[in-house]
This record gives sequence, structure tokens and C-alpha cells, in this order.
Amino acid sequence: MVKVYYREAFHIFDVQIPLSVKVGEANFYSQSIIQFEPKSKVAAAYQELAKELMESGC
Repeated sequence: MVKVYYREAFHIFDVQIPLSVKVGEANFYSQSIIQFEPKSKVAAAYQELAKELMESGC
């Protein structure tokens, strides 16, 4: 839905970051999700977002 309404105004990335309690736990321990739970779906999604961001040139 966001892509339909905002695709002309903003760059919308393909990656969707899933909700996870692990992100809050990582924050509590002052760690990134990649440090705290590197094999989680959330860590993988953030890594994919970083790749997509670098490839887009934003």
C-alpha cells in the first residue's frame, strides 16, 4: 500500500523488517541485533536492507 501512494515521492525499499522482541533485548544489552542474535530473521533483514541501501546509492 505504501508503494502505491508514495513511490513517486520516496524511495521505498523492498526489504521488510519483521517485528521481534530480540531487537529490544539487543538494545537492553547495548548491542546491535546483528551482534546479539546474528542468525535471526531480523538480523538478516537488516543486513539485506543495508545491501539494498548501498546498491541504491541513497
